[in-house]
Amino acid sequence: MIIFAYILSFLMGWAVLNLFNPPWPLSLRLPLALGLGLGISGVLTFLCLLTYGQYQPFLIISTNLTVLAGLLIWTARCRKWNFFGIKRHWPTIPGVLVIGGGLFAITFFMGQKHPFGEWDAWALWNMKSKFLVFGQDHWKAIFNELHWHTQPDYPLLLPLIHTWQFCWSDQQSLLPIPRLTAAAFATLTPLLLYGGLRAFVPRLPSLTAALLLTIFPFYMFLATAQYADILLGFYLLASLIGVISLLRKVSSSTALATALSMGLMSFTKNEGIVLTLLLTTLLSGALLWRRRNILRRPRQWPESLRPLGVFWMALAVSLLPTIFFKLVLTPPNRDILIPSGGTSWPFWNTRGLRLIAGAARYEFFQQRWCWMWFFLTFLLIINPLKFIQRERKVVTAFFLGYGFILLYVYLTTIHFDLAWRLKSTLHRILFYLLPSWLFFAFYAHWADSPAKEAPDD
Repeated sequence: MIIFAYILSFLMGWAVLNLFNPPWPLSLRLPLALGLGLGISGVLTFLCLLTYGQYQPFLIISTNLTVLAGLLIWTARCRKWNFFGIKRHWPTIPGVLVIGGGLFAITFFMGQKHPFGEWDAWALWNMKSKFLVFGQDHWKAIFNELHWHTQPDYPLLLPLIHTWQFCWSDQQSLLPIPRLTAAAFATLTPLLLYGGLRAFVPRLPSLTAALLLTIFPFYMFLATAQYADILLGFYLLASLIGVISLLRKVSSSTALATALSMGLMSFTKNEGIVLTLLLTTLLSGALLWRRRNILRRPRQWPESLRPLGVFWMALAVSLLPTIFFKLVLTPPNRDILIPSGGTSWPFWNTRGLRLIAGAARYEFFQQRWCWMWFFLTFLLIINPLKFIQRERKVVTAFFLGYGFILLYVYLTTIHFDLAWRLKSTLHRILFYLLPSWLFFAFYAHWADSPAKEAPDD
């Protein structure tokens, strides 16, 4: 029965993409539709929990079906409904389904090595899923009545997706569902990587990048660990694809799809909020800089700045669940600190820098990464100018900026031993950044020149 949850979420994501209609190929739309659909279903489940006060599967399913019906009617009225582009793409669809289904089966089988996930899965994410499903009207206890190590301020998109799937389950146990979710996003991420690259680069480099990620054992291990990191990696990749599309050719349709991806990314983890704010700032600055000459012609402001305004409004709407969650439901994060003279900062010094540099060097040479960082470094050094040309310099600034933010977070560690914190978290940060790094490295080397900017639609 859980397959119906995936089918309905896919149809919802596909309807949204048809409504927005960004100029993306089918190979990109298919994995993105399912990922966006699952995220939207998770957000709708969250709204149902807030509205009805507890887990009500019938009402959650009814709400999702109502929203899906509304989207289908809306796209039909707008004459944007193109069901898979069936006439033009029918010969390729069976192959895509076979490849995706086979990859999912392999990934799900590999997840049997840790069917309950790694330590953070059962101690945090899966425990919160059980509270949402079985906690009745006490499900909000996860915000203020549990220990701090359960991260009560972490957004809940992953447990909410579990809850949405459990609405269709005929079992009393939640155990198989986190495995399905992890395998689904572990499969969707390399497919999204291929589709995102295929929108800009030839088929062979796109396929090479996707295969590098697919046959990477450590990626599969962490992707099936039932952590929210795989969701963060997926939505970050989707957001970067949208940002590059916007920088190449500004359009309102692409702005809407990009804003939705970034809004869902902010609801995965606290890191997703930081990534969303940083990416929004750089994208907005780049688009405004391109329009700097328009400031002398006020009459052209509405027409010229419309896509950016559409992006801001769509992002504001998609951020509403995260904003409400952080401002109303959760306690403040105690790890976000500002150095001051009245506090002891044990790692705000050269010792902290040495620990961070040592941990980075250790990960760089770790065999579990299969020399991936050597390969990415090689792609960087053979032609570094490719990474700072045209729209690429915005993405380069994004990765550098996030690196400095991580450096600040580690240096202000006060509640943990920094060496332990680096050992526990650095490899997971590298994991959710890896698909986006692969995408950007291959894009920088093989992308064709961006088309001349089309009039804003």
